[in-house]
Order: sequence, then C-alpha cells, then structure tokens
Amino acid sequence: MSDDDGYHNISVVQPLSPISGTCFNVVESSRLLAAPQAGDILSGVVVALELLKSAEKPPTGRMPPKELIVISDGGTPIDDSPDAIMSIAGQLKGNKISTSLM
Repeated sequence: MSDDDGYHNISVVQPLSPISGTCFNVVESSRLLAAPQAGDILSGVVVALELLKSAEKPPTGRMPPKELIVISDGGTPIDDSPDAIMSIAGQLKGNKISTSLM
C-alpha cells in the first residue's frame, strides 16, 4: 500500500513471518516508539489485512494459520463508520485471520 492510499502514518516494521519473540524485539527497538504516530488502530489493521491476504502459499500448498497481533496505545480515535468497521471484521473472518490486541 502506498501513501496515496491514506495510510502514510502506518509503517510495516518487519515483513510477514512466523510469530516469535524476535518480532517483539523489532518493535521494541523500532524508531516508531520514539515518536507517536497519528494513525488509528483500524488503519493499521487494514494494512496488515492486505499484507496477509496477498501472502503467497508456501511450497506445501497449505497456508499456516494467520494471526494478526496489533500493538497500539489506542490513543487515536477511530473515525471509521460502523459499516466500515463491520466490513473490516468480515474480511478478517472471511480470510480466517485471528486477531490479538496489545
């Protein structure tokens, strides 16, 4: 996704990978923690959803379970309509993506 899509306050700090302790180290050492970002939590979920939907199947042909871990201070109000929120939730469910919020 590009800045033209309206997600210029969202940064992908690591490519898709299996969940491990390393991903938390990447976030902790990231420059993103130094300066607050003005992006609501659902914008980050939309960017992550697009990444997960576009993930290539591994050579085995079976997709491993998809889990989205959202790390946020929740400080920016969500300005999406209830319909948009339900659409995002439906896409997560339809793509079998479980979500955790920290």
